[in-house]
Amino acid sequence: MTRGYFLFLTLTLIYLNSCKNSDKINIPETGSIMTTTQKDKKYEWLPTECAPEIYPVRIKEGYFIMEDGSSIEIPSGGRTVHNGWGQIGSTYIVGDDLKPIPRKLKITWISYAENKFYSGDFDLPSEEIQRFFEKGFLDRRNKQENYSRIVVGMAPGGIVSIWLLGAGSTVEIGQYLAKEINMEINDLSPNTTLDRETYVANRINSLKEDKLKKLKEVGIRTDIWKTYRKRYSWKPVYNFNSQAEATKTLVDFFNGESIHTFSKNPLLTSFQEFAVPKYTRFYWMDKNKNEFGSKIYFDEKEMYETFDKIFANPKVKQAVLNFEVDKYNSNIKVFIESDVERLELKKATIKVYEASN
Repeated sequence: MTRGYFLFLTLTLIYLNSCKNSDKINIPETGSIMTTTQKDKKYEWLPTECAPEIYPVRIKEGYFIMEDGSSIEIPSGGRTVHNGWGQIGSTYIVGDDLKPIPRKLKITWISYAENKFYSGDFDLPSEEIQRFFEKGFLDRRNKQENYSRIVVGMAPGGIVSIWLLGAGSTVEIGQYLAKEINMEINDLSPNTTLDRETYVANRINSLKEDKLKKLKEVGIRTDIWKTYRKRYSWKPVYNFNSQAEATKTLVDFFNGESIHTFSKNPLLTSFQEFAVPKYTRFYWMDKNKNEFGSKIYFDEKEMYETFDKIFANPKVKQAVLNFEVDKYNSNIKVFIESDVERLELKKATIKVYEASN
């Protein structure tokens, strides 16, 4: 065997072995190289958790589970969670920076307001999650951004919602129903010497006074979470009684979703299947380059009654949320209007201010 033939044989074996062991490339008969399949792609994301402000919870254990059976832990650590529906919570810097799309969610928690334990094991819409990770979104600077968190929310009645969250967009990708389970308080907190009733009461009473007052007023709401998911075809419209142009817009929705983007984003200028808005903030520039801003808090009861009334007409397929700014840039009136009806939102709390530096 010549030295040249031996070298050729060695290189050939190395090449064939590398092809055999690699799960990231495939050499088809055409000779072209194929990259990692969509199914195996990884993205930079971290898990986080949330719960409504007046319905505190504590996670006993929770995991996102991958295709290969590996898992990423959802933050728990004994914390009482009530940071707001759809909001970013705690963060564990866990696992590699790049992670696969989770296929399942397993979670067990206590709902303090109900004094009930819940547990669930859910299949996730992994293909939909991947589409959002691939597409990303445009932020308020008209820059491309990516989703960086997967949020797990827990609400009364065993409701579990999942969102993708980035710096400028939060989108809901699923809602599930966990089952009530029997569990001892010491299974949740092994070192406690308190009985369950006292332990739970202490957590409820630790809420801030305004949140505790609201909880006592509205009670336990188990049906509202599905109502919050109801969508209508609408878009915001900004009308100015002097020469001006909207620049940036933020919208928080009752279902926990949010948008913070530039006002001419096609996502806002075209009709979309949006949930009902809870809060909005938008900015505009007048002809002299003075910038103004607004904060508008909508009344929940009025918003749902008005949207339902507008869309009760079978002829109505779309509507606009019309913001009319006066010529002094000092006051705003808000209407929901269709081709056949126009209703003013009179219970919204509106603040207008000059935002120029």
